[in-house]
Amino acid sequence: MDNNTVVADLNDKFASQGIIFGIWERGDLPAAFIKNEYCSGIVTTYGAHVVSYIPEGGEDVMMMSKESKFAPSGIRGGVPICWPWFGSLREPGHGVARLQYWDVVSTKREDDGSDTIEFKHYEGAPYDLEARFVVNFGKSLSMRLYTTNRSGAPEEFSEALHTYFKVGESSKITLSGFKGQRYLDTVGGKMIPDCVTDTDEFMITSEVDYVYDTENTVVITDPVMKRKIRIEKEGSKTTVLWNPWIDKARAMSAFGDEEYHDMVCVEAANARNNSLTLADGETHCLGQIITVEEF
Repeated sequence: MDNNTVVADLNDKFASQGIIFGIWERGDLPAAFIKNEYCSGIVTTYGAHVVSYIPEGGEDVMMMSKESKFAPSGIRGGVPICWPWFGSLREPGHGVARLQYWDVVSTKREDDGSDTIEFKHYEGAPYDLEARFVVNFGKSLSMRLYTTNRSGAPEEFSEALHTYFKVGESSKITLSGFKGQRYLDTVGGKMIPDCVTDTDEFMITSEVDYVYDTENTVVITDPVMKRKIRIEKEGSKTTVLWNPWIDKARAMSAFGDEEYHDMVCVEAANARNNSLTLADGETHCLGQIITVEEF
């Protein structure tokens, strides 16, 4: 079925007051386009991937690489869903969910004027896990990833909402919410455990690839774009902080050599020692709520 036919079918079934379906031109992918009094946004059916969230009167919160190759290699930027594994535990890295089309389940204009869209994906053996991704575009961008075990036996998995935030200049932002929190430093594969952030606000001055054991809210203060981005979490014991910086940005595929200036990843996750095990029929929810305050 070609993309135009897919879009027509989605509009017949799911178009609502604030959501219509079309082709996202950057990736030539079917996508939901959201518009309400609070914001506009885009989420593709490929990977249930949020690629844009623009608060009313503001600029996009999501960073999208100009070098992204899109399907079938995955989208570099926005919010890749890393599921049912995070990292390089097996191939492909960061799981299969971000590399497959998801089914749209429902759309809804909420009583407060925000808009919600729900996706579903089933991953068979060896996992037999079902994922539902519920995204609400409103005063905040709320994302909730529900995982249900359908296997008949306990299943272990890991996950992340691998969010690329657009910033004015990565070396000028400050990050808060990490003071006193332990992390694993994975830069260059060195895997240094039990590092501790000793200040409430810090700046990025080199490559960071830190896996924090924390449930804390994180705030990005961006003096160039004159805004604060608050990242709250639900059901998450891991936060991943990442910026590839100079050398890694130049070595990466589907990423511009200078794009490390424009982004920072702050990811709600359950990974490494915080991976989860679900009993048969059990459901877990990973949530991330993003709120922007201009100043």
